[in-house]
Amino acid sequence: MPPKKSTPWFTPEIKELAQEKRKAYLKYISEPSIEQRSEFRELQNRVNARIREIKEGYWESFTADMEHDIYGAQKKVWKLIRTTKKGVNELVINNKITIDEREKFFRELYRATSDDSEPKLDIREDIPISKEDIEKELSSLKNRKSPSSMAYSMKCSSTAAPN
Repeated sequence: MPPKKSTPWFTPEIKELAQEKRKAYLKYISEPSIEQRSEFRELQNRVNARIREIKEGYWESFTADMEHDIYGAQKKVWKLIRTTKKGVNELVINNKITIDEREKFFRELYRATSDDSEPKLDIREDIPISKEDIEKELSSLKNRKSPSSMAYSMKCSSTAAPN
């Protein structure tokens, strides 16, 4: 059984073009001259352009097939994602938002939520808290765990004051 084809766009035409390019390269390496180099570079550019055309054609047909086959598309997309080993190397630059607009947006965002999202703590100064109470609560905390501030303050206030 032949192995699965991981690059379906790699057609026999591309294989033949790649072999021609390799032969031209080996000829240039064995007899380095300006003519051999220019011949190799011309063939290299022509082969790369043809490979680019074939890849684009494959991608067009792949996406067109996916538009018509909604149910099979998910499997194809996930297979494509899993087999793609290169990361995305593009940088998206959006210059439509000015620095002043960004600053205004974040100032308004934080002004609206700065006091509203914080829970209000009822601090009662009439409850006596001894050093032993604090040591007891601190020793009951688990190592490398961060208790929520609300749960800890409620626990302390409920255990600190004797009734």
